[in-house]
Amino acid sequence: EVIEIYPNPVVEELRFAVGTGFSDYTITNSLGCGIVKGRVQADLCRIDMRGYPAGMYFLTVVNEQGEVYNKKFIKY
Repeated sequence: EVIEIYPNPVVEELRFAVGTGFSDYTITNSLGCGIVKGRVQADLCRIDMRGYPAGMYFLTVVNEQGEVYNKKFIKY
């Protein structure tokens, strides 16, 4: 897999790992609204999810060639 998310479901902090060559990430809620955007700074990224309501979310990462990868996760 290109994206590895843990823990899933997440309570406080989402951690995701991607290989080298990834540039940007976005987290969207189940309605498709972007709630967090950022740059991939390392192979392991951490995002504080405590301020967001429980539900289903999607993590999208983009590599340097513009290819898009998605992964679903649950927030408790």
